[in-house]
Amino acid sequence: MKRTVLHVFDEGEKTRFRDGEVELAAIEGVSPGGVFDAASLGEGAVALAVFAAGFNCGFHNSPAPTWMFMMTGEMELEVSDGESRRIAAGDLVHFADASGQGHRSRVLGDQDVVVATAGFAP
Repeated sequence: MKRTVLHVFDEGEKTRFRDGEVELAAIEGVSPGGVFDAASLGEGAVALAVFAAGFNCGFHNSPAPTWMFMMTGEMELEVSDGESRRIAAGDLVHFADASGQGHRSRVLGDQDVVVATAGFAP
């Protein structure tokens, strides 16, 4: 899967635009029942991830402390104590559940969820 990216860069004395693409690859084995697409962005642990409509993932842990910035769509997160929350575009979530029972996640509705993450990159 590819996503369009607009690059802003210097060329000599001028600043210019360049259209480009980011290639997302399927990420498997991180979460039970949930395969999603992701692409690392730059040198650090920053990534773009897309969870397709219908994504439904069982309890799992975050592989590293991770910030998730919701850009589009809506998800439901459930933690192991039974509480659940709806998150949507504009919400910010910090995952630091590396050793407990973890959390579940599922996409709500028929729109893909697009997120930017910091802390985990494939």
